[in-house]
Amino acid sequence: MVDRLLFLLEPTGRVAETRALIACVRHPTDVITNPHVFGMVGNWNQCIKRCQGTHLIILHDDDILIPGALRKYSDIIRQHHPAVIGSSTRYRGASLANLIKSLANSVYRDRVYDPGQFARFLDDGPLAPSGALFDFGVADKEEFLFSDRFPYSADEELWPRLLKRHRIVRTGYYVNRSYSLGGENYEIETWKEPDFLHNYFQIRAAIIDHAGGDDHVRQILRCDVERFARNVEQGRHPGIERSYTEILDLYEAVINGT
Repeated sequence: MVDRLLFLLEPTGRVAETRALIACVRHPTDVITNPHVFGMVGNWNQCIKRCQGTHLIILHDDDILIPGALRKYSDIIRQHHPAVIGSSTRYRGASLANLIKSLANSVYRDRVYDPGQFARFLDDGPLAPSGALFDFGVADKEEFLFSDRFPYSADEELWPRLLKRHRIVRTGYYVNRSYSLGGENYEIETWKEPDFLHNYFQIRAAIIDHAGGDDHVRQILRCDVERFARNVEQGRHPGIERSYTEILDLYEAVINGT
């Protein structure tokens, strides 16, 4: 079901080693070395722009698709004609037990969000970019590009932006493997102040704008930020040293453009 594989390489000292590994892949491949470091979101956009087919699925280096996943996605496209299919299943580790859990979850009914159902979509929680499948048959490719306005969590803005005009389907037919080195989460480095919170809240402001200022959407996002602020106070997000009140005050200032 896959015609070609595209590999985008950052210009690091391991390009030759990586090319040697790719040469072992028994599948038609295209290999491109970036002229400079684009970063994660920049590489997602490169893949979207360069995709020659009608669909694109994003997988990270620690992700696998369970058996039948691509066939499942194809069935969803034929039935619903969505712009995006995303997975809500994220199990930690790649054990057989988690694979069985994901297979069991895949029989759950898919959740369909028609254009404009922002509150219902947000109530069901975020969709990760990993495992997202884009259907270029129902939208211009430029619509699927992740915004370069937001260096953090750019995917959280993409789904509501697409939901303004397109249907999104959430499926459980996917499993995500997640590893850490020495129990550390290196993604925490991106949470460092001073600019993380401001960008994080700008995304929420963009979501409210996509939803036309819907009060229910505002309430959902406010509750999420309150939970986030409590977690910060409890030390769950190292690198962010602000009080509960300071976080909420900053959020309101960003949302209101003051």
